[in-house]
Amino acid sequence: MKALLLHVGADSTNLGHSSPEFEDGTFKFLPIPELKQLCITKFYHDLGLSQYVSENYRYKKAHIDPDFKFFTYGEPKGSMRSKQVLKLLPGDMIVFVASLAWNGRLRENMRKAIVGYFQVQVIVECKMRKNKLEVISGHAVSERTQNRIKNNAHAKRTSDDFICIVGNQNSRFLKYHIPITTRGAPFTPNDNGKKIYGNKKFHQGFKWIEDREKVRKLIHLIGL
Repeated sequence: MKALLLHVGADSTNLGHSSPEFEDGTFKFLPIPELKQLCITKFYHDLGLSQYVSENYRYKKAHIDPDFKFFTYGEPKGSMRSKQVLKLLPGDMIVFVASLAWNGRLRENMRKAIVGYFQVQVIVECKMRKNKLEVISGHAVSERTQNRIKNNAHAKRTSDDFICIVGNQNSRFLKYHIPITTRGAPFTPNDNGKKIYGNKKFHQGFKWIEDREKVRKLIHLIGL
């Protein structure tokens, strides 16, 4: 088993701020904005997130990915990140890391934290054309799995080519975040981070965990 730590959600490059964390260890995960106009999805207001985003974003569409209800995650085909997720195999872990800060606003208080994870059930190539989903895969994908993929943000677009990771029954969205860095740039690892990926900075992007002992410590950390 190996694990991919992947940075997702709001930060200064999209919404202009991070997702908010609270004193009891809970948080509100803010998805990034949806960039495609021809897309059937919800506004931030519809998701009950109005108080956590600026006024000019409240009635803009959100790109709800990862989808922690149906446990799917999509990446545009050919992107750098899609090339990383294609290295995952069934049984591997994709662990989602978000930028969190008090009230979501103060960059100097920002830190990186685990907010959820999937254990991979299947990874499939998908195509959207005229609102119709086509699953391109070398093996059979059940109707139930296809219905889960149809709820992914990329499948809400009129047209798209994407790679979709589908999580199995061991996938979770966390109630309490698990910090893996100290607060503020350059986001050096805290004790949790050092245990699972070493003494490396975590700005954005991704990190692989392939060492068996570090994977074991990650599994223990997330409570799987």
